[in-house]
Amino acid sequence: MNNEEIIGEIKRYEATLSAILSRFTRDRDGIRIGDGDDPLLRQIVREVIDLFNDILGPNSYSHQIVGEFNEGVSNYGLRGQA
Repeated sequence: MNNEEIIGEIKRYEATLSAILSRFTRDRDGIRIGDGDDPLLRQIVREVIDLFNDILGPNSYSHQIVGEFNEGVSNYGLRGQA
């Protein structure tokens, strides 16, 4: 994968993550992820980790992404709305 392809992938993820973020809602019980976005967010996190591992090789940044994602999930109770 060349640099232009890598940048294109990162921009694609950025656009998808921005769209997911725009669908979050806030109510008196907390912040909720939009309907159907939880599985997509989890998939993107896995793909970004794989991308970084592929282009950077073994690195601590991928582990940091996993840790921060997991902390965010536990802190905010990210779940799709029923």
